Amino acid sequence: MIGVYGMGGLGKTTLVQEVGKKAEKDKLFDDFVFVEVTETPDTKTIRTTIAKKLGLEFEENDDESQRANKLYSRMKDKNILLIIDNIWEELNLKTVGIPSGADRGKSKMLMTTRKEDVLAKMGSTNNFGMGILNEEEAWSLFKKMAGNVIQTPELNSLPNDVCKECGGLPIVICTIAKALRNRTQESQWKDALRVLKMPSPAQFPRLLEEEYYKIKLSYDYLEYDELKKTFIISSLMKNDTSILDLFKSIVCLGILEGANLTIEQARNRLDSVIKELKDSCLLLDGRTKGSFSMHDVVRAIALTCAYTDHHVFTEKNDTEREWKDEDKLRKCTIFSLVGDNITTQILLDGLDYPEVEFFYIRNPGSFFRFLEGFSTLMPKLKVLNLCRIQQLSLPSSLDVLKNLQTLCLDESKIEDVAVIGNLKELKVLSMKNSNIMKLPTRMGELTQLRLLDLSNCRRLEVIAPNVISKLSQLEEFYTKGCCIRWNVEVLEELMGLSRLTRLEIHVKDNKMLPKDFFSKELDWYKIFIGDILFYFVPNYEPSRILEFKCDSTISLEELRIVKNVEFLRLAKVSNHDNNVMTLFNEKVIFSNLKGLDLQDICSRNLWDNQLPMFVSSSYQNLTWLILNGCENIKYVFPSFIVKSLMQLQFLEIINCEVLEEIVAKEEGANAIVNFVFPHVTSLRLKNLPELTAFYPEIHTSEWPKLKELVVKNCDKFTSKHMSFQENSEEGEHIPRPKSILLDDKIKLDQVGNDQYKEIKCLPDLPSLEILNVDHCSKLMTLVLFSTSFLNLKILRVYGCNVLKLITPSTARSLVQLREMTISGCEMLMEIVGNEGDATMSCTAIVLDKLVFLSLEDLESLICFCSGNYSLSFPSLEHLNIRECPTMKTFSKGILNTPKLHKVSCEGETKDLESGGSELNKIIQGADRKQDISLDLKYKAFQDDNSIEICYNKHPTSFYQNLTQLFFWNCGNIKYAFPSSVAKSLYQLQQLKIQNCKVLEEIVAKEGANEDVNFVFPHVTFLKLQNLPEFKAFYHTFEWPMLKKLVVKDCDKFMTSKYLSFQENKEEEELHFSEPKFLCLNDKINCDLEALELKNKLRHIIWESQTKYLKITHDKSANISLGLLQRFENLKELKLYGNNQYKEIKCLLDLPNLEVLEVIECMELMSLVSSSTSFQNLKVLKVSDCIGLVMKLITPSMAISLVQLREMSIKDCMMITEIVENEGDATISTEIVFNNLKKLSLEKLKSLTCFCSGNYSFNFPSLEDLIIRECPNMKTFSQGILTTPKLPKVKYDGEEKDLENGGSELNTTIQEAHKKKADSNLKELRLTLSGRDIMPIWEGEFQESFGEVKTLELIKDEYPNIPIQILHKFNSLEKLILKMSSYQEIFSSREDEEYDGALTNLKVLKLLGLFNLKCISKQDSRLNSILQNLDHLAVMHCHNLTTLLPPLLSFENLRILGLACCKGMQNLMSSSTAQSLVQLEELGIAYCEMMIEVLANEGDIEKGEIVFEKLEKLTLYDLESLTCFCSGNYTLKFPFLKELNVHECSKMKTFFGGDLSMPKLQELNDKDCSKCDIDTIIQQLQDDCSELWERFPSEVY
Repeated sequence: MIGVYGMGGLGKTTLVQEVGKKAEKDKLFDDFVFVEVTETPDTKTIRTTIAKKLGLEFEENDDESQRANKLYSRMKDKNILLIIDNIWEELNLKTVGIPSGADRGKSKMLMTTRKEDVLAKMGSTNNFGMGILNEEEAWSLFKKMAGNVIQTPELNSLPNDVCKECGGLPIVICTIAKALRNRTQESQWKDALRVLKMPSPAQFPRLLEEEYYKIKLSYDYLEYDELKKTFIISSLMKNDTSILDLFKSIVCLGILEGANLTIEQARNRLDSVIKELKDSCLLLDGRTKGSFSMHDVVRAIALTCAYTDHHVFTEKNDTEREWKDEDKLRKCTIFSLVGDNITTQILLDGLDYPEVEFFYIRNPGSFFRFLEGFSTLMPKLKVLNLCRIQQLSLPSSLDVLKNLQTLCLDESKIEDVAVIGNLKELKVLSMKNSNIMKLPTRMGELTQLRLLDLSNCRRLEVIAPNVISKLSQLEEFYTKGCCIRWNVEVLEELMGLSRLTRLEIHVKDNKMLPKDFFSKELDWYKIFIGDILFYFVPNYEPSRILEFKCDSTISLEELRIVKNVEFLRLAKVSNHDNNVMTLFNEKVIFSNLKGLDLQDICSRNLWDNQLPMFVSSSYQNLTWLILNGCENIKYVFPSFIVKSLMQLQFLEIINCEVLEEIVAKEEGANAIVNFVFPHVTSLRLKNLPELTAFYPEIHTSEWPKLKELVVKNCDKFTSKHMSFQENSEEGEHIPRPKSILLDDKIKLDQVGNDQYKEIKCLPDLPSLEILNVDHCSKLMTLVLFSTSFLNLKILRVYGCNVLKLITPSTARSLVQLREMTISGCEMLMEIVGNEGDATMSCTAIVLDKLVFLSLEDLESLICFCSGNYSLSFPSLEHLNIRECPTMKTFSKGILNTPKLHKVSCEGETKDLESGGSELNKIIQGADRKQDISLDLKYKAFQDDNSIEICYNKHPTSFYQNLTQLFFWNCGNIKYAFPSSVAKSLYQLQQLKIQNCKVLEEIVAKEGANEDVNFVFPHVTFLKLQNLPEFKAFYHTFEWPMLKKLVVKDCDKFMTSKYLSFQENKEEEELHFSEPKFLCLNDKINCDLEALELKNKLRHIIWESQTKYLKITHDKSANISLGLLQRFENLKELKLYGNNQYKEIKCLLDLPNLEVLEVIECMELMSLVSSSTSFQNLKVLKVSDCIGLVMKLITPSMAISLVQLREMSIKDCMMITEIVENEGDATISTEIVFNNLKKLSLEKLKSLTCFCSGNYSFNFPSLEDLIIRECPNMKTFSQGILTTPKLPKVKYDGEEKDLENGGSELNTTIQEAHKKKADSNLKELRLTLSGRDIMPIWEGEFQESFGEVKTLELIKDEYPNIPIQILHKFNSLEKLILKMSSYQEIFSSREDEEYDGALTNLKVLKLLGLFNLKCISKQDSRLNSILQNLDHLAVMHCHNLTTLLPPLLSFENLRILGLACCKGMQNLMSSSTAQSLVQLEELGIAYCEMMIEVLANEGDIEKGEIVFEKLEKLTLYDLESLTCFCSGNYTLKFPFLKELNVHECSKMKTFFGGDLSMPKLQELNDKDCSKCDIDTIIQQLQDDCSELWERFPSEVY
């Protein structure tokens, strides 16, 4: 963290921007982000800006906390340069989402401010003050800015005198020098000197009075009012405002010179004015193209000029003097305000403002009431900008603004905009990012409208007919990001606008395009057609963009009439002539094309081989070319096209399965061909399995500017074809006079090459700067002993099984290395190997430029280097060591780290004061012995296929000195070592045996009755992993120093016998025996620090120091008390993914438990029993437990939570209340959460309240309450509620103030719920719960309910839904039923017929209906009401034994999902299955009693069942499932593409009869399209086990 401070105008921003540019150019960081804070910081804007720069997108429904967390995760441990400019007060980095401390990784943060104490408050210690320039520096800058005018003889010493009077302030120097740049008269310079020497008093801030007056001179020198007024309006805009937004504000004020300007002419004029203001240093470029900024000093001066010269009032004007001066207010021409404050309250007093033409207010709040009086108060108003209005409609009095020409309602919640139609003179209307859903008919009355901006109005779907056609003067129309349902008629209206020059539009359905739609001539456009859109453009901003997903109704010949397209993206282009047609030919020419992106093109050729020369040259401006998924092309370019691509800069070709070459052979060409790509900087070739050559014949290629080369998954594209020099065994020599890699700096990316054992070629890459080695699991050593990397800057190694990384000689060659990251290398012992060459003459190893070093997840790492070398890191600033449990120290020899002041070690940031020696102590730890031996002797038997390990290669003394011994992937050995070797391993510290498939024992048996005691006195780490045949040690072992034990995937060993469990099969509980033994006779150190046990049944992690236990994916029905009691004094328990747990009974017996976290326990129905007490529990977190029913805890348990500090409940969709209402509440019943400080309730879709009982709740310590996405929460509680320390509640991302504690909390939630319910009703959605439902069933039916499209019912106590009432919801499309008492869903009286009921119903969801026995009785008259159902989802309906009875018709059902229905034995009858003719997707999960999906009724023997349209079938965790169906008939899935079967252990066969799946492409999420489908089908019929081995599930 680095800070720069000083007064405004010194150039702090310019300095840090230059630093950023330099760092970006030198590639010191992966990402570079610049963000400005300003004096009124907006955390949301800051966060959004950073996220956008990092390519992070937030979901619309994310609250601020979630967005901060997402940004934090994106930035955590990354290499980012973050520049935070213009900080005025302390910025809470955590709130924004910016990592601090160790989590910042190797990132840097650079800050600027005017206040040094701000940096101190933010924890910045490396701060630099900026002062004014000295005389020499000032003169040099002045000369540069003023130009040759200073050499005018008549001026004599005046330029030097003026420069001295600028006082060395860079902003003053630049501004004044620019103002005088073309002034050659002596009088002008003397006048400037006079003003600088004798500034008159004014109202500038006293501290900066003199400097501000000097800067104002630049404003005074602006020659025209057009410049001055534009400058004034610009000063009211925030930095990085788009010029388009400025244009909207200024175009109707009569500022721009010219008569009767069109919108385009006015825009051009404004661009010229902006250019002149930038040249005068009064405006700056914004961070994005098409935006501008202003220096804060200049802005302050501009606002003063605005007030004194133009009567402009802002919120910065003095409240007591200016704002209460009625005479001045009456002269005001412009109001610019932010928020609801005292200045806006003054305006409410009713004073008239006869001269105001421009009014801007952001976040108006209660000031919205002021609009009612506009008619008399501001009669001259021309521009009204009301940003972020929260009201849903505008006041009717708005129509009296007869002179209003510009109205901006950006980012507002306005829905009803009909009143705007009365503003007859309106020329500019902007409603970006607003909530409007329809453009009503009355908008057609805006006949003078020139510009309409509806960008990103995501709820806008409808434009009324005959509206667009009446906007005859419209010149610019923006609708990007809208969901408008365009139709042919409205688009024809759009085509008829004769004055339209700019258009941004997205038409999802290209069938709606009218004929000749593309014939419309436009100067600027962004046209997006089709339902797959990208909205991505290259790193330049084309003026004319066309993105089109084609179909057979529109040909490319029709598209070619689009005028002057610069960027063209085509997707899904097909044709009728067997894919022979070329894409571009004589008839399809885009002569101005700069960017071309082709996605999923079916044509076999992109360019016609017979194109005339004039046509091929039409692509000479192409700079950007992407091909993705062009499945039929065998080459990209004819050779003559390549000769035209002289401007090409970016070329990416990916996912083209049959592509064989980039450039096709030129007919008749026999000579060597030379291809030149003079401007290409990036070439990416990915997933091109048939690519064999760039060009099939002898050729050379030149890429003089290539900076990035990516070649990935192009197996046939070898080094020969890439023009590498390579000597084969036959002596073949490939010349490379102009090799693609000869002089260019290329990133070498070794990804997933798991067969590499060494990388010999690296010494021949002298220019290599970046080396990534990723998951080369067989790599024995990274480089040869003598390998030198003189230019390597970044080295990253992930997941490689090397024992040592580099040699000392290689380390000494890393003179340019800046970053080293080593992670996930299980066997790595040390980074720099000890070669025993440390002598007086060659003891030093200096990594001179290494700034960042990260060592993570290296479980075997002992130290950086065990040799007696002197290690020097003169530039090291960041050191991260994480998850290196066996690291004893950093190094043995002298260690020098002069710039390393902090180290991140195991998640903690620790200060360093004494450099290297203190670093060693930190790693050793305060409680470790300091005399640590680094005499490492290690041996690895890796990828050894012999039957026995040969130990005779080394003498006995070798094994006596071994400290580390590894066995890795020794596939044929049955034991690790003989007893003779075992007895000699006195010094052994680590023993790891992994991936030895047939290993049965550790020490071989050497006698029939041998019983030998083996002692390993120094072993601290024992790891046994993936040993499927390993059963036991067969001897007695002692491990007195063992600190960490890992046993994973050793299923025959991990039984109760060998892990000292005792099985009680009746109770199905696991118990540990009393002694702390690994096996029955093996002695383990009782101070075991870490234990990890994993097999198919469960995964357990124990950390002794923190008393932390994590249990994941446990297959038991309930967690075992014996298991938990084995871990003494358990304080923190995390249960994750234990989907079989029904309840957690045993927690009562964990008196020391402080933290309980329960995540993704899908079947868990209740957390604890009613009597459970948690007197020491401090943190309770429950998330993603969709089976938790109704309530979380009981009142008695709640009363016991006396220490609870944090409660977080999230994503439990069936919880209706947190504390259960047991009906025992009296006036005196009080539940006190005495220490609870934070309560978070998020994404609880069924939650109606915290507690529905009449209990009194007291939260005396509650300070932070978050309620997010709990749409049915009507109130907090029914009884008395006390929250004395709760100042506000965070409700759905908004902070709502609370003044009266609990009572106001209830009121706030009730008001928000009512507002949401009203809004839902407008969207034709109705949610009812509990007592609200009964009046409806009893006949209190509102007329508006007939329009409801979505109905959600929660906690309905009726046994069924009265169809006579439900049928009145005659528009109903979606019905959701939750946690209700229904025994059947639909019921009617015998004498009533409702065959026509619910004909519009498309979606039915049944959740938590525990009494439900059927949807409807088989003999019911209602069986036809679901015939149009499209989507059926059923979850936690435990009394259902079958879902779809035979007589119900589901002929239109497309999607069927079933989960967590424990009583379900089959899904449906085989006869019902025959009716599912439209079914496309079927998923079944967590139904423990399901035996088969289709019940065998014997009614269609020798027939067939065809799932005609089924594309995806998923069977997930169905423990009783034996097969899909057992009938003796034919089962066909003609269109099935995906089959997923997870955790169905009893399924031996999928189906025993005739089975057909001809189009199967994915099996368990893995590609099987290239496999023999007949073999797969045969295995599905005979025995699935072999098939699942080939295509294993990766869920766990």
